[in-house]
Amino acid sequence: MERRIACIFGAAFLALMLLASLTGCLNSVAFRSSERVSVLEAAPFHTKLLVTWEEDPLAGFYNVYYAGAGEAPPSAPQYSGVTGTEAVITGLTNGREYHVWVEAVYGGGDTALNGYGRGTPLARDHLAEDEGELAAALAAINTDTTFTEYRIVLNADIPMSSGCIYIGKYFGPGVTVTIEGRGGMRTITGNTNYAYGVVINGNTLILGNNVTLDGRDFLKVVGITGGGKFTMRDGSRITNGSTGVYMNMGTFTMEGGEISENDQSVWMASGAGCVMEMSGGTIRGPHPSGGVYDGSYASFIKTGGEIVN
Repeated sequence: MERRIACIFGAAFLALMLLASLTGCLNSVAFRSSERVSVLEAAPFHTKLLVTWEEDPLAGFYNVYYAGAGEAPPSAPQYSGVTGTEAVITGLTNGREYHVWVEAVYGGGDTALNGYGRGTPLARDHLAEDEGELAAALAAINTDTTFTEYRIVLNADIPMSSGCIYIGKYFGPGVTVTIEGRGGMRTITGNTNYAYGVVINGNTLILGNNVTLDGRDFLKVVGITGGGKFTMRDGSRITNGSTGVYMNMGTFTMEGGEISENDQSVWMASGAGCVMEMSGGTIRGPHPSGGVYDGSYASFIKTGGEIVN
């Protein structure tokens, strides 16, 4: 009887070992699979490509290769050991098409490079992950004359360490710059008199989705003068300033978003040169002065949205 039980357990043990061996072989085959990692997108930005790809649950990390269109991938990856499913390729030439390959790396090997994504950097859109890249984006826009509309995408929260950035300070008339966040709400924290200002004739700043401007209890979060234009859209927020939007001469259009927790939400100087049009969004102050102040001959046109407190 004891011998029989031992045989049964022995057979079971051998079966488990065989199963483990087969599983290891299968995993080893998967490790060396010829299936490629699918590049989902190579989003174009100024001198950059933001590359995203499908996750491989077995991968320890990824390697990223790129080359000009028609060129073979390099022998070694330009970006190695990437642990997420995206990478920003920098230092590219605007207007040139690039091909991008991604390989998943495992303990036993990696996938093959038998497919690629493609993208062509362009000067119109900019990707910023810190204050320096934000300033560089504005400087590049200042010198580019190819487009009249530009976009800055924030890929991280950006605290401002010094100075302040004025949208439109050096632009010619008619330039529009839209700022929006990627991957959730992104916050730009100011540190001085203005976080942003629109200051030259006819230039427009649009605060798009997933962007917060935080004044850090300093003076004016957004300043509008010299006929500048400022627009807020859904998903944007201005907060924590002595004045959320300060208008000396220009136009403020509030289509959506929120202005809240400022000592004063909107202030317009006296004179016919200040116009605010509110069709959506919420203005919320901690006390009565948190609403809208319009000086003599300034215009406040409200067709929607709400003002609370």
